Amino acid sequence: MKNLIYLLALIISVSVYGQERDTISQLFGSRNYQGVVTVGLEKLKNNPEDKNLNSLIGRAYTALDEFETALPYLEKGTSSKTNWVKAWSHAYLGESYFMTGDFSNAKSHLFETVFIGATTNSVNQAKDFLNSFQMNQLSFKWTVKEAKQIRFHFQDISELENPKEYMKEREMKYKLLTRKLDTLPFKIIDYFVWNDLKTGFDATGKFPHNAKPNLCIINDYVDNNPGHALSHLFLEINYHPTIKKALIDEGIANYFAENERLPLEKVKQKLLLDSISLFDIWQNPFNYHDETVSILGASFIQYLIKSGGNSQLINLYKNQTIENAGIIYPQLDEIIKNYEKEYSQIKVKEKDYSLLYIGAIIIFVSLILWLFFFIKNNQLKKRELRKRELMQMELRAIRAQLNPHFLFNTLNSIQHLISENKSDEANEYISMFAGLMRKVLVNSEKVLIPLEEEIKLITTYLELEKLRFKFQYSIDVGKNLDIYNIEIPGLLFQPFVENAVIHGISGMKSNGIIDFRVFQQDEFLICEIEDNGKGFEKDNSGKNGKGISLTERRIQIIKEQYNSELSLDIIDKHSDSLSGTIVKIKYSLEK
Repeated sequence: MKNLIYLLALIISVSVYGQERDTISQLFGSRNYQGVVTVGLEKLKNNPEDKNLNSLIGRAYTALDEFETALPYLEKGTSSKTNWVKAWSHAYLGESYFMTGDFSNAKSHLFETVFIGATTNSVNQAKDFLNSFQMNQLSFKWTVKEAKQIRFHFQDISELENPKEYMKEREMKYKLLTRKLDTLPFKIIDYFVWNDLKTGFDATGKFPHNAKPNLCIINDYVDNNPGHALSHLFLEINYHPTIKKALIDEGIANYFAENERLPLEKVKQKLLLDSISLFDIWQNPFNYHDETVSILGASFIQYLIKSGGNSQLINLYKNQTIENAGIIYPQLDEIIKNYEKEYSQIKVKEKDYSLLYIGAIIIFVSLILWLFFFIKNNQLKKRELRKRELMQMELRAIRAQLNPHFLFNTLNSIQHLISENKSDEANEYISMFAGLMRKVLVNSEKVLIPLEEEIKLITTYLELEKLRFKFQYSIDVGKNLDIYNIEIPGLLFQPFVENAVIHGISGMKSNGIIDFRVFQQDEFLICEIEDNGKGFEKDNSGKNGKGISLTERRIQIIKEQYNSELSLDIIDKHSDSLSGTIVKIKYSLEK
């Protein structure tokens, strides 16, 4: 009897628990995400490790745009034994990590959703996110530049004449729109800048001039109006239009994006249409050129403002049909008739064709002058190219001297260990030396290498020399320094590290210290190599290693060839209480 009572209690408990979970699932299905969080957190107190419940709470937090909060719940959901719970947890993690700026984790979780393949919907959502976040099969690599309000993803930043100015314009538009619409996006905007219209269309299914308000993402062509796409995003986030019509949608976006208003005279001069039918353009925008729809839309919105305030305009934006406009503006027919009448009565000044002849002469003379300067400029470019080729050859020649010099010093170290009968240390040294030589040879033909490779090479070199000289060293890499994407001339820092060992601390039995520091300061990469050795004799480079003089020559050539700011400062610390040298190299990261 007692066992029967326990069994009944267990069945009732499981039944109640299942009903509670069904209730939370129903709340999620009805999009009552706050309800999911409130009820779910209360139930989680009794069973904090419930993977399915954690997953639902995490997904609800994501839907509420609380991405950081969602992460730990979704992470627990990924260890569920139920495949569909695991898949959805990965999908929402992908979204949350992207929204918090962790692109690597976002990509891996979205691909994991596709790999699990538990449900069609979860796979489709993951694929949609991958496409929206530009993490799909596209071969190019985005250049990410983060401003205060917008994170820019450039398809090809080299095609922009002034990326800073490009970003500044859009940041200013952002501030303008926050004031006009009294709103802020729920996260930093991810702004994808496309140089190639076809690739942008293939990747997004639309030409790059669109917004995804639910993800705070913009896809924009590089030459588009700086405020138009941002205006679309702000409006959609704020007012959630249910039915769009191009004339109103584009018109309102232009109205809020621009500071200056467009007089009707200028509209007619731009469009070169004698008469217009707003009703037809409103209903059949695809029969007209995009520019016609956009310019007329902005002009008509300005005209509507006179017949009502911003509140009427916002109501029209939410439902952009002619029928809804008629409800908001009872005199709509008369408003449109007056607008079209004013437009048709405007007389566009006829062009003075006599000026065409003068223009033709000016163009002809300009063409002759252009041809002359083009030929002259071409000759100058060829001379400059030959000069650069010679400099490149000299750089390679110096590099060819530098590598053997570096390897010769290392072989001397091996020979020293063998002569001291330290065979075990010599064997270890040779093994490490083989790896070091591979790194040097792999990079020997590259003009620029990732900073990471230089740091690895320096670490291996110091480990080698530590076997012989018994010194201490530290390598300090600045916080948030992107060592994988920053490129520097190969062996730029290593000769100074080698000099610190050979001519700085080699004579010190076990008290030698070498500190290697690399960090970013504004737009510069700063490297400091500090030792506590006997000091640096500036006036006698021969005593301080041939690598130094070769590197100084390389610095001069790099500055001339790439027009880069690159400087070398050698500081002797010698005083009553201090000894040693600090070598400071300052390298411009802006090319």
